Amino acid sequence: MGDAPPEDVGGPGGFEEFLKIIDAPSHEEHKETTKWAKSQQWKPFDIDVVARRVNANHGRINNATKSKIAVPDGTIEEAILQPLNMARSVLDFMEKNPDRWGTVIVPEPQWICDNCGFPARIIVDDNLANEIGKLCVNCYNRLMAEYTGSSIPDIVPTQLSVKGRNGKPVEFEVEFLVFADGMSLTATEMGKRKRRADVYGAIDDDFNTMLETLINRIKIALSVKYMEKDGYISGTNAVGYIEYNHERDACDIIIDGMPYSWAELEKNVPVHEGWKIKIEFASVGDELD
Repeated sequence: MGDAPPEDVGGPGGFEEFLKIIDAPSHEEHKETTKWAKSQQWKPFDIDVVARRVNANHGRINNATKSKIAVPDGTIEEAILQPLNMARSVLDFMEKNPDRWGTVIVPEPQWICDNCGFPARIIVDDNLANEIGKLCVNCYNRLMAEYTGSSIPDIVPTQLSVKGRNGKPVEFEVEFLVFADGMSLTATEMGKRKRRADVYGAIDDDFNTMLETLINRIKIALSVKYMEKDGYISGTNAVGYIEYNHERDACDIIIDGMPYSWAELEKNVPVHEGWKIKIEFASVGDELD
């Protein structure tokens, strides 16, 4: 979304070619490429938007300074970073009411961050459905780091590339979240399939160790195949995760990165009539065999 490379653009080389076509109205593929770019919610580079992003990532909550930003053409521009006053007000409420706040985190951005204007998908409330503030992931992490007295790693990868079963690289989007009692790393496959791996650690756990564990879990997720093309389980077990589907207003079971409804999985039951069955759930960060 935004000025980042559109999904499935074809890696660095594909993105470079994409930009050339976008910047050349006379190109024979310009019209079609522009239409596709809009469908991907892609937008040209905007220094003001980047300034807001840096604002969300930079320093402590009260920080106000200037920062040098590299733009796509290789030049450097200066951005003014404003104080994150709303984050401070949210933090003040949390510190004064340690037992009276909670968070609601949705899969996709639905709001605008009260601090930086970037898409937000986290709400801090008073546990009575009264909103205290809407935050993007970056502002939320900074707030939680100060609340818990912890520190955010200097470098948190936003993407990981891991080789799949066929030896080709598979791209994963990485998200880091800080909570009152711990922190998590979640990697979700980019593209049609949505395989996922996650790690949950304590506030004082080593980030690099968590990242190494995450990469190993990604490799495991890519090495196994539970479902056949006809929707039958290939062996005697299948492992996945549960995700809410807004279009169906119901939950999907994601196995091998593909969504299945309970109805679609039901056909696996009659062929195992008389067998024993085990249904097991695990929390975020826990592994199931």
